[in-house]
Amino acid sequence: MIAGSSIGRAGGAVNRVPVRASRVRVGGGRRFYQRFTDDVGVLWGVVTWFEPGKRLGYSGTLDMQGAVAGMITFDLEPQGDGALLKLRHYAVGVIAEETRTTYDAGWNELLGNRLAAYVERGIRYTPAE
Repeated sequence: MIAGSSIGRAGGAVNRVPVRASRVRVGGGRRFYQRFTDDVGVLWGVVTWFEPGKRLGYSGTLDMQGAVAGMITFDLEPQGDGALLKLRHYAVGVIAEETRTTYDAGWNELLGNRLAAYVERGIRYTPAE
């Protein structure tokens, strides 16, 4: 189950280039970024909240065209013998409907399909060459 968001039902984009995070902790410049080559990339945001096993939050432009600021949080809540992952994605700025639709589809693909396949069946996503 994916929580609702302020930019669509679930928000988010799927990228064929891996998104990397440095060691997770709040502050200290811990960044989420997308690297295209050794010298070229994009900064998505900076970690602003981290509780191991409970919450990861980061803020920045989130590589959204028109976004002045954004915030994403992932929360884990115990549920039966597992956990429920809740996503919240907020953005401020002029956000085109096409961007909302793309992020909605992207989060659903990333969390609803790829993460679910890994968690439930151990299937790792392998990007097409």
